Amino acid sequence: HNKLEQTLSNKNLKNYGIAIYSLDKNHYYFSKNIESPLTPASLTKLVTTFNTIKLFGKDYNYSTEIYYDGKIISDTLQGNLIIKGAGDPLFTTSDLEVLVDKVKKYGINYIKGDIVADGRIFDNIKHRIEYSGDADVVEPTPPITGLSIDNNTVTVLVTAGAGTNEKPRVQVFPKSPYFNIINDCKIISPRTKHKKNVRSKRNKSRTENIKLLNYYGDQLSIQNISKDPIITTSNKMTNYQNIYVRGTITKNTTKSFQYHINKPNLAFAGVMYELLKSAKITINGNYREVEPNELILYPNLIFVGDLKRSIWDVINLVNKNSNNYLAENLYKLYFNQIQKNSNIKFNQIKDSISKNLFIKCENCKINDGSGLSRRNLVTPSMLINLLINSYNSEFKDNFINSLSIAGVDGTLRNRLKNHFTFNNVYAKTGTLRNVSGLAGYLNSLNGEKLAFVFIFNGNDLGYYKSLENKLCEILCSINFRKWK
Repeated sequence: HNKLEQTLSNKNLKNYGIAIYSLDKNHYYFSKNIESPLTPASLTKLVTTFNTIKLFGKDYNYSTEIYYDGKIISDTLQGNLIIKGAGDPLFTTSDLEVLVDKVKKYGINYIKGDIVADGRIFDNIKHRIEYSGDADVVEPTPPITGLSIDNNTVTVLVTAGAGTNEKPRVQVFPKSPYFNIINDCKIISPRTKHKKNVRSKRNKSRTENIKLLNYYGDQLSIQNISKDPIITTSNKMTNYQNIYVRGTITKNTTKSFQYHINKPNLAFAGVMYELLKSAKITINGNYREVEPNELILYPNLIFVGDLKRSIWDVINLVNKNSNNYLAENLYKLYFNQIQKNSNIKFNQIKDSISKNLFIKCENCKINDGSGLSRRNLVTPSMLINLLINSYNSEFKDNFINSLSIAGVDGTLRNRLKNHFTFNNVYAKTGTLRNVSGLAGYLNSLNGEKLAFVFIFNGNDLGYYKSLENKLCEILCSINFRKWK
């Protein structure tokens, strides 16, 4: 007890909360300011993942499904092929190839209708800033939609051949007619060494890819910036997304760029349209989204096939790697379900958030799912109760294993490598410019299982991280049978 008090004795340490709870003996060993509302940063993801599992159950699967309307005569579908989204944020082009194969095996070789994407499991609010109420984006994340493809991100690959009298080849992945390429890029010969050195002194960014590393809510964000060539994409919400390729590229080189997809549901339909054609299925119609007032009665449609994914595949990435985009997808899935029993709009539901949480907290405020919002508030006691409830639940092992392991993986892979803490602390980290936090489980020296929450608000992140490490080292090295 004295060691903990001494560790926290810095007079500049003011806005913080500490909770240490014995899961074996069901009582607090130590607590400081546990009812104080504090900004949690990515500890918010514990709230998001826990509440989602409590609502949907530990065995919940996303199910992206294919149906058709009309009728099949011989091998010809006289009607539309419809893809019903489930909000699966990990869905990839490879997954879509599996569904296309199921269409082929169903016996459909001709489609006299459209390829229709139905992502209406979510509404049209696609970005965190629209519902968080924050004044700034903090970190740009892809749109959150009922049908996602490749993280709702398009990769642009520019490849220059050996000749300078031709344009470079431009490819987009995933391939979809939704993307419209405008290629005005030119291929140039490499500069001589002397000229290249002179040029680099004037403007290094013209000839180098610069990696920008930033931490947003503990998720490492890597952005490749290159002036050579220049790639831009339109932000207008039309039925296609322009991708402009300008500037120059050195011959015999390849460069890659990534951008968010403006209308993922429509792009998804376009990707499936292309994959069906590649599978030798003839389509007489077009690709499109469901019309706003279009009536689709799935009980009256014919089921073709589906692709299921465990929700734990998403939760593991959210808690272990602190993925902000996936956290916001879970948040939207959770409140989409809540909305079914209320008349509250999604961008208003945050105002009554405490009423919709399984662990009640009068002083808590949750504006998003990732913790990017600096206006989020939780109390250490609320998070301890969440950890206790999870530990005593049927999904105990799944939840603990979704957390980062000290010195091993996730956001703790480079921390807590001390003899006592290594592979012995399972926790979620939290980081913003003025917030540091750590919460999870550990074993003491005598094997006693503890839940802990550390939250620090202030402007000394390095110091707070060192405090978290020190507190974990103390707890893992103590024999609680001799605790006084």
